[in-house]
Amino acid sequence: MRVPDFDFLDQDVEVRSQELKMASSLISSMTLDFDPSEYTDGYREALEEVVAAKMQGHEVVRPQPRLDDSGGGSLADALRASLAAAKADGGGKPAASTDEDSGKRQSRGKASA
Repeated sequence: MRVPDFDFLDQDVEVRSQELKMASSLISSMTLDFDPSEYTDGYREALEEVVAAKMQGHEVVRPQPRLDDSGGGSLADALRASLAAAKADGGGKPAASTDEDSGKRQSRGKASA
């Protein structure tokens, strides 16, 4: 490991009161009370279900991976597949746009040209 070498750590830095107030305000706006009940551990819950099923004598079978979950592809391959699926489902068009809206836009464009 190398020793961190930051020249500014030895310098005397002047911080204005406005900067301190702004930093304090930012920290306050981003601070929330921690409520552990808002968070769940899905892995632990699933593992407890598997253990309970085994204890009751049930056979636990590992699910077979889906064909598209082979795990052999790269992240770029997964992104391409996702984009292709979105285009096939009509995901390439904005949801709020309709043919009527595009006709209105075209007629406005011709009028201003």
